[in-house]
Amino acid sequence: CLKLLKLSSSVAGPAGSGKTETVKELARMLGYFCLVFNCSESVDLYILEKVFAGVAASGCWTCLDEFNRLDVDVLSVVAQQLQTLRHCL
Repeated sequence: CLKLLKLSSSVAGPAGSGKTETVKELARMLGYFCLVFNCSESVDLYILEKVFAGVAASGCWTCLDEFNRLDVDVLSVVAQQLQTLRHCL
């Protein structure tokens, strides 16, 4: 399991191919809740910090859907925050 190995994952593929549903089902099968968060250009750091704080506190899985839609300035900080979360596992 990725969590036991302290790893994370990125799922890629065409739209509508079932990436989000696959991650949600895998989390369910392993006994975890999966929070699906739809990213968009309007999502800022404040919103994502709240999402990450909730995820860290609850221990649930997170699926950042449409991650590529985040603003470039937000992406750079989010990458650092995700790295920090990963090291805390």
